This record gives sequence, structure tokens and C-alpha cells, in this order.
Amino acid sequence: INAEYMGKMLVSRGVSRLCVRRPHCLFMSTTSFIPNGPETAALGSSPSEPLDIRSFAADPFEQFKQWFAAAQKAMTDPHSMTLATCGSNGLPSARIVLLRHFSPEGFTFFTCYESQKGRQIEQNPNVALVFHWPPLSRQVRIEGTVRHCSPATSDEYWNCRPRESRKAACASMQSEPVADRASLLRAFQEVDELYPDSAGADIPRPPRWGGYVVTPRMFEFWQSGNFRMHSRIQYQHSDGQWNMRTLQP
Repeated sequence: INAEYMGKMLVSRGVSRLCVRRPHCLFMSTTSFIPNGPETAALGSSPSEPLDIRSFAADPFEQFKQWFAAAQKAMTDPHSMTLATCGSNGLPSARIVLLRHFSPEGFTFFTCYESQKGRQIEQNPNVALVFHWPPLSRQVRIEGTVRHCSPATSDEYWNCRPRESRKAACASMQSEPVADRASLLRAFQEVDELYPDSAGADIPRPPRWGGYVVTPRMFEFWQSGNFRMHSRIQYQHSDGQWNMRTLQP
């Protein structure tokens, strides 16, 4: 598909050539929609070849490993991921968290168990993850269930964090209201005085802070395509094995 072909097709159907450069906006509207960037830039950033399921690994964790390695070379924060949760009230919420480890056991991140996401996870362990890697025009969607890491794993990661980050985690009751910034800073100061750097005092991990592991039941590997003809390869886990299929954009 190219612009000349699209133009001829539209003219043959009685549509003005004035619309050819934006074939997805063929209607009159008073709404001010957010425009796309320059079409040439969008096309230039799209991979030249669509995804082919025959070239994908049979194991989605292996496929993720390959894509993640490419993302690490292309950008500074490939481990940023959207975590979507939904509590017992049926109202979803989402936020960015950081992937700290992945293996066939699952995808690990760390946070406060008493935060909004922690409370929602306790009510409903079904979650979704999204990785977005713009330089590669790729996304990975994951759906699955989440559980706590072992205390040993949480301790191991806690102890490798910068001291100031550990102090902040101790001082902050994540997601709870605070009177003002000064109150939060006073709480941090109290922790700082309790565990002074000069004494090299150990900062114990609070019981409310630790890790989660997401066990996937679905992966979707998405890659941008010209004229929104995107590529989508999905893995679904059923009866102890991963089944693959190609989805329409």
C-alpha cells in the first residue's frame, strides 16, 4: 500500500485528493483531534518487515528476552512498565513501575504492600503489564496473576538499594494522605537520624515493603506497521503449554 494507490482508490470512490495525506481523517468534524506527527517520521520509525510467527521462539520468555535485549540497546529505561490492577470494586488503576528481574518464574517488581496497588492486588491477583519501547516501535502486553516474592528475595533487593532510597521507603506511607511536603520531609529526617550514615547502621526492610512476581498466562508482542497495519503475535498458556497465534491489528 502506498500514497499513490490510496489516492487513486479514494478518487475512484468520489473522495477528494485533499484527503490523501491523511486517509484516516476522512470526515468533517468540529472536534479538535490531536494530530499524528509527520507521516514521514512515523513511517521511517516503523520496522520495514512485519512480524512472522514462524520466526518467533516457541517459549514467550525466550522471545521476551530477545526483545528486551534489543530495547536495552535502544533506550535508557526499557525496564519501565505499566502495571494495571483492579480491586474488588471493579475500578481499574494503572501506574509505571520498574521491572527488576524476569525468568520463567515470572516478572518481578518491588513496592509497598500497603499502597493502592498493594491493596488492589490483595483483593484481586489478576494484573496486566505493558512494556512500550518507542525507538523500536514495539510493545509487549502481559496478563497473569501476581504473588508476593519470598522474604529472602525482598531482603536481597532491599539491601542493594541506595541508603537514601531505603530511608525514603521507611518514611513514606505510600498512597496515604500527607498534610504537606514539610511533613514528609520531617518523617524522612526522623529515619535519617535513626539510621545515621556515619554509624553505618543497617536499615531493616519494613514488613510493608517487598516484591511481587507476575506469573503470565498471556503474552502479546506488538510491532508498529505502516498505515496502522500493525503486527501482533500472541501466546496463551493452556493445559501446560504455550499456544501461539497471529492477531489482526
